Amino acid sequence: MAGLLSLLGFACDSDNTFPVKYGVPHAKYSIKGAVTDTTGTPIPGIEILIKTDHEAPIEKKEVYTDEQGAFDVTYTAFPEEKFILIAKDIDGETNGSFKTDSVEVVFGEKDFYEQGDSWYRGAARKEIPAILLKEEAKKTNE
Repeated sequence: MAGLLSLLGFACDSDNTFPVKYGVPHAKYSIKGAVTDTTGTPIPGIEILIKTDHEAPIEKKEVYTDEQGAFDVTYTAFPEEKFILIAKDIDGETNGSFKTDSVEVVFGEKDFYEQGDSWYRGAARKEIPAILLKEEAKKTNE
């Protein structure tokens, strides 16, 4: 019974007699970085999405790169070690046309600057190297 209750998010007191807590394991993550083209020129207006290997994007947030191509995204998720960060050009030809790309972001114990308790694992922060987007091939009308 205790195993079933823990799957549902309940925890029992020390003698396993009855549920005393309800919650879902979670942690707060921050990823900071930049998006550039292959020559190192910053690309503003690139949408940034975060997902795990096994699901759709964690939260649909309005996160875009700024004029210097920089982004800073913070989100709360089930504690994971690995996330996929997706950089997607959604503004058409405004800043050039770039292929969507993704990078793997792995969090380790050293990335946690705040330790949690119970259901809250804590908060982690990571700065990643610039994501380099390749330009889309220009379409020719022949």
